[in-house]
Amino acid sequence: MDVIATAKQAMKAGHTLDGLGGYDTYGVAESTPVTRSESLLPMGLAEGCVLTRDVAKDEALTYADVTLPPDRLVDQLREEQEKLFS
Repeated sequence: MDVIATAKQAMKAGHTLDGLGGYDTYGVAESTPVTRSESLLPMGLAEGCVLTRDVAKDEALTYADVTLPPDRLVDQLREEQEKLFS
């Protein structure tokens, strides 16, 4: 299981997502195979990401919907985790 980031509200492209417990996203449990096949954005990686397109309320976010902040250790660790357990 993974917890994916889902939009609490409609947001515009260019918006920077806040962190856990903030106004922008909530977590939804999803099976790991679905998370991987749909490239869904893990909740723990959402903070600081910038939206690349407008998103609707209650829409699950994908990696394609955001630009990740540069050089974050958490992103490197997630990539390593995916390689180890895929």
